[in-house]
Amino acid sequence: MTAAAPAATLTLRALPEALEEAAYVHERFACVMDPAMLATRFLKYQTGPFVSFDQPVPVPKEKLNRALVAAMKHGRTLTLAFKSLEDAKQDNIFEVNFSSLSFL
Repeated sequence: MTAAAPAATLTLRALPEALEEAAYVHERFACVMDPAMLATRFLKYQTGPFVSFDQPVPVPKEKLNRALVAAMKHGRTLTLAFKSLEDAKQDNIFEVNFSSLSFL
């Protein structure tokens, strides 16, 4: 098991390289805290599913599970955008009913 990647303050221009380093060098998923929403806008247009939790209507668990399965199936990143870190600490956001999932 490798050590956690160090925390860093980055410019938007350095974000792609930092994400790649987190994934391939440190073998960890990156947690990007972005109060200005600039990185969120950047990540929204990258390959892979993007799920935003900033809507007043809760995200259906089926949509979230489909996005996770699609990301894993196609080797893409899954971006989850939360309004705050407290929102990200929800329990059971990936609650799964395995009988309803289909793997192709």
